[in-house]
Amino acid sequence: MANQAGRFFRRNGAALVTDATWVTNGSGRVTHAAAVEEPLVLSIVAGAAEAGLAVESITAAGMSPQLQLLPTAERAVRARVRRRTMIRLAVAACAAWHLAGVLFGVRLVIERRDVEAQLAAADAPLAALRDVRREMRTAEAMVLGLAEARRSRGEALATLARVNGAIPDSAVVTSYTWRSDGSGVVAGAGRRAADVLAAVERSHAVPNPRIEGAIVREALGGHEWERFTIIFGARNP
Repeated sequence: MANQAGRFFRRNGAALVTDATWVTNGSGRVTHAAAVEEPLVLSIVAGAAEAGLAVESITAAGMSPQLQLLPTAERAVRARVRRRTMIRLAVAACAAWHLAGVLFGVRLVIERRDVEAQLAAADAPLAALRDVRREMRTAEAMVLGLAEARRSRGEALATLARVNGAIPDSAVVTSYTWRSDGSGVVAGAGRRAADVLAAVERSHAVPNPRIEGAIVREALGGHEWERFTIIFGARNP
């Protein structure tokens, strides 16, 4: 409209200030346009300024209030003011976001230090609890070990008693070894080592008894004795 003002409005040699807008009425959309000589509106703005007043808008009577007939220079000034205001608002918004980010980072660091301090404070009781549990496990293992030792000692004595009761009166036991897996070694001497082994087998005093190594014969007190070693328990593969 401003570039084609001469086509729509008469001019009396002075520059025109023009504006146009779409308006909706009962028959549809129509265009409202208005023009005024620029020196006139300049005089209005200048007179208002001298009176200490600010002109917000100049519109045509009976027309849409969206029509603005402010002078071109005044429009440019106000456009620059609006741009500066938008820039300031944008800068202020960026600064606010930046400040918010910095504050959030500071708060995050403070909370992280607080959490680390709480974890450090809770670490000592946890370490003490772990030590207590470790000592409890050690004590439990010792108790179980003692119970196993008592049980093993009882089984060892019971096995020795069965072997001693099974061998003939003419044989003696000189050494005895018993292991926790139920195996062991019985060494001794008798008139006949085969008779000792047979007696032990018949009594089932020990599992899987057998002679190990060679039988050694020697004379003691005018009698001939045979030294033997009987092992029992699981057979070696």
